[in-house]
Amino acid sequence: VSKDLEEAVASLNSVQFGEEIAKAAALYSERKNIQIFDTYFDKILIQHLAGAMKNYADKDATKLVGMDVDFYNILSVIRGKFWGLQEEQIQDLVVSQTPTAKELLGRMIAAATIKDAFNELSNTKYKSLIPQTENELDAIAEFERAFEMAIYQTAIRSFTKMFSFATIVGITKLTAFEVRNLAAIAFAVEQKIPTEITMSKLILEEE
Repeated sequence: VSKDLEEAVASLNSVQFGEEIAKAAALYSERKNIQIFDTYFDKILIQHLAGAMKNYADKDATKLVGMDVDFYNILSVIRGKFWGLQEEQIQDLVVSQTPTAKELLGRMIAAATIKDAFNELSNTKYKSLIPQTENELDAIAEFERAFEMAIYQTAIRSFTKMFSFATIVGITKLTAFEVRNLAAIAFAVEQKIPTEITMSKLILEEE
């Protein structure tokens, strides 16, 4: 059993993800923000997910996974700016993408403010997701929910071609959302959170 974080990181140095874990630990030591670990763990997952999809030609499945990659990259850039990270530190959070996406993310990283970074999406397919609120924390939360709703809707549409690989990916995504919803409901009941607040946080099909 490791005595502290440094010892735990050192013990993981030889594992497959040791380098990313070491980077997360170093950045955490500097910023003292536990979300940095979450972000690097997400990066590991997204890297493998993106790599696995290179072997599949199913356009619908690729679209779903591509949205996950975009979601991770854009949010990582925005969060990195919110945390006050240096440009090279934010760049290290990004999972390799197409030249076009790389250029977009580069502009977002270089933007003077979080609002300016969001506005870089105005000429992309995600322009409708740009938050309008001025408060940075609220804007990030608003964007995150809007993007998750877009992923949810795309997952539902994957059922237009039954028994395709996209359907499998879609079912997996929808199941994950369902688990999150149930966990949120259970927490809300335990904490006696009002129903209307709980419902506003769930990822559900809009009526």
